Amino acid sequence: MKPLPDPFNLGLNSDSIAFEVALEALGQSRQPFMQAIALEREKTAPSAAFIRYCKARLAAIDELQEDLHPTDMDTVRRILGRDPLFTVSEPNQPESEVGFTMERIEAALAGTLDPGLLSEDELRIYDDALIDSFATPSPQAIAFFAERKNKPGSVGYDDQGRLVRTKADGTDEAIG
Repeated sequence: MKPLPDPFNLGLNSDSIAFEVALEALGQSRQPFMQAIALEREKTAPSAAFIRYCKARLAAIDELQEDLHPTDMDTVRRILGRDPLFTVSEPNQPESEVGFTMERIEAALAGTLDPGLLSEDELRIYDDALIDSFATPSPQAIAFFAERKNKPGSVGYDDQGRLVRTKADGTDEAIG
């Protein structure tokens, strides 16, 4: 006997979540360079070389964000894995708190971590992933409801958006 599909499997794709988190992390990694440029420009004798350096780093981050693809999981993992090339420490912030923690987001999505314990940035990614999961049913959910629709007495919406019930002969009758 075939096991019943898991109706609670929302079909969350952790690679697509990791990709979105990596894009967000790259976006946030721009902040220290933008702040450094602003502070340098306030000086009486700003360093043009330092400003060019910061602008070059910003351009590199922008290019990576634009060219990064969801299938490039090696780069995504490097971005999320605290690779020194992607880590920008901020003043007065411990290294362990910089960036995102993908495992925490996935644990919250799986129901093993209270989403209230996520940071603001993690929570934003968590919310987006959760909403996406409802918009995209898993293959198991699609199969479950396709099978369910053929059972007499089942109620749902047809392709025209009408509320219908499946009759014993397998045809649909509009009920609303």
